[in-house]
Amino acid sequence: MDVHTDMLIQQSIKECFKESTVLTIAHRLNTIIDYDRVVVLHFGQVAEFGRPKDLLANKNGLFTKMVEETGANNSVLLKTKANKRRNSILMNVEVNIEKQDSTHNLQDVNTLNSYMLVE
Repeated sequence: MDVHTDMLIQQSIKECFKESTVLTIAHRLNTIIDYDRVVVLHFGQVAEFGRPKDLLANKNGLFTKMVEETGANNSVLLKTKANKRRNSILMNVEVNIEKQDSTHNLQDVNTLNSYMLVE
């Protein structure tokens, strides 16, 4: 499948299933770089699991190596997308927290944060 068609399909999935848990098996990192969580398999075993931005923080990680192997320009693009997604999630959390009554305790905020990150 060409990159443009893949992009259209991924956009449709994100819009139609935004309130659902979606499991995607992808060969293109561009497809999953802005997902909430990524599982990296190595020889059929889970090697890494987490948010793309967090996985990229591990400079020796498999996910980081895969991103870097896409080439200098594309790896910068992927890292930017991963950081943008994380910042977008945090902005959503902050907006929702601001809407909450100030009597909520830290545990409630953590619950909201977990909910927003797991979609």
